[in-house]
Amino acid sequence: MSKFAGNLFKLSAFIGGEFTLVCGLQSTSATINAESVDTTDNCSGRFRSILQGAGVRSFTISGSGVTRLPSALSFLLSNHFAQSHVYMRLTDGRGLELYSFMQITAFGSSASHNGAEMFEITLESTSEVTASPLGVLGILAEDGVQLLAEDGEPLQPEVI
Repeated sequence: MSKFAGNLFKLSAFIGGEFTLVCGLQSTSATINAESVDTTDNCSGRFRSILQGAGVRSFTISGSGVTRLPSALSFLLSNHFAQSHVYMRLTDGRGLELYSFMQITAFGSSASHNGAEMFEITLESTSEVTASPLGVLGILAEDGVQLLAEDGEPLQPEVI
């Protein structure tokens, strides 16, 4: 797998029928969780047994950043207070796009006298998380992987 420099994550919200850039996240942590369902019983032969494909999956992203648009901060803050589920797109520097309904579970802001206003945000998925084929194929292509269709032709990505 190729190495790459850290890049800005862009957070966009589906507003008025299109995705609108809300902010860029400079310091970011993303976690994909999958709880397991333990089915161990006395017939398991003294080994733990986990049910395949079961359990709760979730996606959490935390980050901090700066936005130039006061309306973006108002959008984030009002959706945080309303505990709304907002359809969001997270784009990383490699072009991978993740889509999900998200809830803003934490929001904070700070500023110094002569500095930009910084904000901190945590979002939790409230639905299935999907990735754009374009982003996934772009990352695989960077790694020298060529995906082929059943007829042997190169697979062309579709934009969601």
